[in-house]
Amino acid sequence: MVHVDDLIRKYERELKRVLKASRIIPTLLDRGERYVNLIRVMKALKSIGIYEVFLNIGGGKYIDHPYPLEVILAISRIREYLPDRPIMFSIYNHNDRTYLRMLIDADEFYIEIPFSSPQQLLEPPDISIGGVEGYSVESIIRYLKKCKEYVKHAYPLLGYDVVKVEECIRHLINKCEYIYSIKDSVKGFVWMPSFEYDYWNGRYIVLDEEYKKKGLRVLQRITIDHYLLYWVFERKGGVYLYAVLEDEEILREYYSYKDSMDEEVKACEKVIESRRLFNDLAVVKLEELGEIIELYYSEEGLRILKILREYCDDEAYLMIDSYFSLYRDARLSHRYPLKILYLYRKLEEYGVDVDIMIKKWESESENKLPRYLLDVKSIRFYGFNDYWKLLVKPKKDLRIDYPCDIKFEDESIVIVDREALRRALKMA
Repeated sequence: MVHVDDLIRKYERELKRVLKASRIIPTLLDRGERYVNLIRVMKALKSIGIYEVFLNIGGGKYIDHPYPLEVILAISRIREYLPDRPIMFSIYNHNDRTYLRMLIDADEFYIEIPFSSPQQLLEPPDISIGGVEGYSVESIIRYLKKCKEYVKHAYPLLGYDVVKVEECIRHLINKCEYIYSIKDSVKGFVWMPSFEYDYWNGRYIVLDEEYKKKGLRVLQRITIDHYLLYWVFERKGGVYLYAVLEDEEILREYYSYKDSMDEEVKACEKVIESRRLFNDLAVVKLEELGEIIELYYSEEGLRILKILREYCDDEAYLMIDSYFSLYRDARLSHRYPLKILYLYRKLEEYGVDVDIMIKKWESESENKLPRYLLDVKSIRFYGFNDYWKLLVKPKKDLRIDYPCDIKFEDESIVIVDREALRRALKMA
């Protein structure tokens, strides 16, 4: 523990040394800004009645929102005296004492903040699901409303601007409405650490037998998509709030999907095994993959297949993406073959998300393979416990219909994209 006056004297001495040195080498004056800032901070602490700080507390447990009222008021008063200082605050508990950590550039200080009791926004569990303590829909809605009030009153004191506060409140209101909308399909809510699951259709299909016996078979993680509100549904150590769903219909659809998936995997593995060139690369026929896509993929997959058949060669490639893969993604370049660039443009125009892939190395076993391919990111195949990328190349007789006009006159370049202009006029 150090007295604030001792630190002020220390920083004033250092500042004087900087000023003297700066009279010889003026660029050293920048070093003085640190000590000016620290002196201002220490004087601000004195003005609000804080006379002792800790330079280190030897560990401690991080405390997340909701902060105790006394801590919020302390942060508010410090910000009030130092409105233009970029200070980062965090709260720690160590040996049953609460400390406010202040980080100013690379300097950190801890201030002990006595408080009466932490704020409890979430009520105690009010239901039991298979012996697991949980919360009703009504309890979670009350919790969200309390979080909204906390954000409304505490966040402005913590220095968040009006726009951010309003964003947070809007997210909490929307989440409240969502929770109410799913109340008829939810058994309740539980806090869960990590568990074994299969993620399907936005749901967590529980594979852990102990949880399944307790009736926790299908879960949905509840989240809020705002970085200032992660604490609402997340606890330290990877513990999240999940909705426990009515599971009979979901599980019936899931197992039906799994049966279909098993057939798809077998079909993929059959194609890969018969045409595998290396462990992670297979040379396949687009028509063979087309049969799999037609059987197991959605309408979007069929739409993409139709486009690939029109512009791509029937010889295609399946590749596992890894550090040792033969191909890697590459940025656009004028050095690529024009057919590759044209195919890239046509597929993008049709809404097919693609990347250009380039061969990493050349050797006798790989020299017959194309140097450039396109990765069709919208389609992935699963087999042999891994996902395989679909890589395609242009048809040999693909005709390039240049979509742009370009002129180079008087050292100026003018380019007109006729296709893009035509689409824009059509939409106007």
